[in-house]
Amino acid sequence: MPVGTITLTNNSAVVAGAGTAFDNELKAGDMIVSVVGGVTYTLPVKSVDSATKATLIKAYDGPTQAGAAWSAVPRETLNAITAQLAAETAKALRGMNYDKQNWQQIFSAPGEATIHLPDGSEFTGPTWNSFTTALNLKAEQKTVDDLSAEVDKKADADSVVRRGDYGLGLSSGAKIFSTSSQDTLLGNIGATTGLIAMRNNAAIPAPWDIADNSPALFWRTGDTFALFCAGWDSGNIKILTGNLTGGWRQSVTLWNSRNTTVDGNGFIKKASPVARLSGSSADMSADYLDGFTLAGSVAVNDEATGVQAERISTGVYRITGSLGLANEGWTIEVPQDVNGNRLCFVVTDTAPDGTITVTVSQRRFDIDSAMIVAGAPMDIPVERWIDFRLEMPDKKED
Repeated sequence: MPVGTITLTNNSAVVAGAGTAFDNELKAGDMIVSVVGGVTYTLPVKSVDSATKATLIKAYDGPTQAGAAWSAVPRETLNAITAQLAAETAKALRGMNYDKQNWQQIFSAPGEATIHLPDGSEFTGPTWNSFTTALNLKAEQKTVDDLSAEVDKKADADSVVRRGDYGLGLSSGAKIFSTSSQDTLLGNIGATTGLIAMRNNAAIPAPWDIADNSPALFWRTGDTFALFCAGWDSGNIKILTGNLTGGWRQSVTLWNSRNTTVDGNGFIKKASPVARLSGSSADMSADYLDGFTLAGSVAVNDEATGVQAERISTGVYRITGSLGLANEGWTIEVPQDVNGNRLCFVVTDTAPDGTITVTVSQRRFDIDSAMIVAGAPMDIPVERWIDFRLEMPDKKED
């Protein structure tokens, strides 16, 4: 860091130094860099008049500031930066031109196209036109009505979908299978290929136990099969797959409105007890209560039933009825603008009984720490909310 400090005067091209050595540390064409009021100013030097005086190319347009720290950026450094930027820009433009040529060939060229890769190598492969031509040669030319008629005819002939007495709304004359094991289920289905409604009166053996009377759909094609069921595993929808020789192989959980939530910024997150805190529920948009129930200043999903909130004062809210924030995973989601900047500053304090005090403030830039800190108190922005993922007490069984 150069010695001394400088004084910058609004609308003046003269830079006055105190304890400086401008004549040793600067020359015409160099830059004086100084931070005033949190803003960095880069000032080009026209001439060095003495050890304590320099003249800028144009008048300084910032606020007057005395005793400011400063640094010098040599002209050679600026030239090197400019040259590097020019080289990187040219490289990026070449890459964009390559991409444009590549995509034009992929979209429009017949047969094969040669693609230029970023590392300078090349790849030759088929274009979209070649795929379309090959598919047209293999596909049968049939109308949608023709295909629909064939599907209806096959369904009537094979009786793929069967119905019992449980009101599933499928075709008439079919039956529901009540099974106690995988073997019994497969034996009842026999060689049938297709979709079969099933209601289960006894559990299929571990590890794929299914609760009694859980509705399910069973799909079998040849030796492979899949079971779609709900009501098991806390109400999550599962797909179980397997084959006749190897049995059940794996399970997959389907993400849905029960086990996910959409936060105040429109992103899907894993759901657990979730509360949406707002400044005024009366001013919220219609989607605020989608899958949620209003409880004071907060909207809660089913797992957070019993949680309530109230507005204490400007920017201060109290959430009760939980054990505090979740012990793992995400805990708080603050509303953001389109550029990802948070619209407010949020601080929470959790009491031993689980009561959460939420303090909302304006965002303020602190020059000394170079960090965003709490400013003046403010309420949660209108039509926006703060998401809280909570830890809930164990529910008592009746």
